[in-house]
Order: sequence, then structure tokens, then C-alpha cells
Amino acid sequence: MKTWLITGASSGFGRHLVEVAAENGDKVIATARKVDAIADLTKKYPEQVTALQLDVTDDASIATAAKQAGKIDILVNNAGIGAVGAIEETPMEQVDKLFDVNVKGVLRVTQAFLPAFREQKSGHIINFSSVAGLFSMPGFGIYCASKHAVEAITDALGGELAEYNVAVTAIEPGAFNTKFAGGGNVVEAPETDHYKNSAGGTRAFLQGFATKGAPGDPRKAAEHIYKMTQMEEKPRRLPLGEDAWKWMSDRVKELESQLLGNESLTRGTNL
Repeated sequence: MKTWLITGASSGFGRHLVEVAAENGDKVIATARKVDAIADLTKKYPEQVTALQLDVTDDASIATAAKQAGKIDILVNNAGIGAVGAIEETPMEQVDKLFDVNVKGVLRVTQAFLPAFREQKSGHIINFSSVAGLFSMPGFGIYCASKHAVEAITDALGGELAEYNVAVTAIEPGAFNTKFAGGGNVVEAPETDHYKNSAGGTRAFLQGFATKGAPGDPRKAAEHIYKMTQMEEKPRRLPLGEDAWKWMSDRVKELESQLLGNESLTRGTNL
């Protein structure tokens, strides 16, 4: 039996992960900015789930939660928000808000638990990135940049924690049927006429999920993440979804094509 701590457990992947872990007999510390939003989980799984208040933008609440949580085996940095809008359209206050949650939030929570992981010389840190952390697109640049940062943090952590027997994994979902995909957790920059033909397509893409939903099942994703935690060798990256598979495959081919296609420019620059 393992003990999990999951941020952003009130909805989406976080909530489903709480349920899957609890149903498999593990202990789960479910956290959210408003603890009332996860009170039903403690009622549904009274022996497995404990609810704690934790705001990933608030150092004091993180410190309190870390102290109350005690020893944990799996830390899941799931809390996050989205943003849509062209680079020129996006106000700096929206950029700051996004990075405060998606990047600094991961860093704050992880740093609070790292001393315990180092001391116990075991554990698993799971950071929710996105398949968008591997590439970018018009209208999604700021969000993708935040997830690129999560990818970098995950890679560095993996190297730093290897000697302490702590695994680190980035989860890279495609489009899943969560509040994010439906637009409920996405900050929209003011739209202008300048980028209707580029960023406008991404806006329409996201808005479409609000009416017809996204193809990915978050419950199945949570089940696959749970299976991954049971593997002896944890992967550094776990893309999730048929679309994520295609986008990642296309990205790998694109990078290889650009690398080989520009070999004469790339090489031969050493002193």
C-alpha cells in the first residue's frame, strides 16, 4: 500500500486519480484550494482518502499541507490552468498568473516535499505536463511555454534524484474530456482581428469541446497512470491519448527531418 498526495483533486485527472488509487487500496491525500470541493471524496472513501487545503500559489498553505501529510510515496503535481490567445494578445498579468500556477506551483510543491523524498530514498514524483509541452501552436504559445517548462523541470529532477532512488515522470495528455478541454479552466486573452486565421483556429478547437466533448476518457487515463506507477522502471514521459500518440510521432519525424535536412548548417561550426 502506498500513500499519494495529489494537487488539484477537485476535478479532472486529479479527481479520477484519487478514485483509482483509493479503489486499489492505496491511501490518498487529496488537496484543493477549497477543501469543500473534495469533501465528497472523503465520504466515498473514508478509509483511504484524507482531504487537505492546498493552494499551489501559497507557500504557507503548501508548508502546512506538507507538515500534515507526513510520509508520502507518490506526489502528483496535477493542479494547473490553461490559456488561449496569440502572443501579442496576451496581457502580462495573464502570463504571470499562468506561470504562477503551472510552473511555480510545481516548483513550490516539489521543493516542499523533496527533503522527505531524499531522506527516505524512495518515491515517485509525477508532473502533469501536456503533449503541448513537446511543441507549440498559434494561440497556445503561452500555455505551451508553461508546459515546456514543466518538461525541463521534470528532466532535471530525474537526473538530480536518481541517486536517491526517486523516479520522476511527466504525464503528457492530449485532449481529454475534462473541465480544461471544455474551457472551464482556461484563461482567454482578448481576441483581435489580427490573428483570426491562426490563433482563431485554436480558440475554435477548444470551444468545440464545450459542446461535443473531447475524445479522451480521464478515468481511463487515471487507470493507465496507476498502472505506470506499478512498473519497476518508471518512464520519464508518458503521453496519453490517440491524439497524443499521433502528435508526438509527427513531432519526432519533424525534428528528424529538420536535423538531417540542415546538417550542413548545423555541423562544422567548432573551432
